[in-house]
Amino acid sequence: MPNCLRCQKAVYFVEQQTGPSGVYHKQCFNCKTCSKKLDSTNLTDKDGEIYCKTCYGRLFGPKGYGYNNTLSTESKITANFGSSENIGQKSASTEDLKPRFGSSGNLSKGDSKEKLGSGSLSDKCPKCQKTVYFAEQMLGPGNSKYHKLCFTCSDCGKSVDSRTMADKDNVLYCKGCHGRKFGPKGFGVGLTTEGPA
Repeated sequence: MPNCLRCQKAVYFVEQQTGPSGVYHKQCFNCKTCSKKLDSTNLTDKDGEIYCKTCYGRLFGPKGYGYNNTLSTESKITANFGSSENIGQKSASTEDLKPRFGSSGNLSKGDSKEKLGSGSLSDKCPKCQKTVYFAEQMLGPGNSKYHKLCFTCSDCGKSVDSRTMADKDNVLYCKGCHGRKFGPKGFGVGLTTEGPA
């Protein structure tokens, strides 16, 4: 009569469960780590011991971020503060990240709108001179930022995009107006002469 690999007692045929390395009692056929009952769909083994797939992955699988491994609280704290002696001490950089408000909830005197992300002076539309926000910006000549509605030809007012725009001295034109104003001129280039043939 074979012995159970977990408890080392005799296993009768009626209570026998066969595993990858030998036989077990039905009540002994569970994960070594979490004691979860095992079957053929969630069974793995290592060095004669049986584990569920979750515990096997935690113990013997790949380690690191993204591999379903949870870091212990101590390792999370140590990763954030450098060593366990620094736990509970505030970092100087965290104070810089907090918004500074006065007692009435208004911005304190040292703050300006530029620091809060409302746009800088370089983000002004060349056509309307108003602030251009990221969601509505179109890049024009010289990497200047336009509103989508302001991104038009300065000569005819036609709306342009990156394929139909042309520029001369950082002024925005459609390709037609640019060709008429700055393209080649003369006989055979779009101009005809009237006269006897």
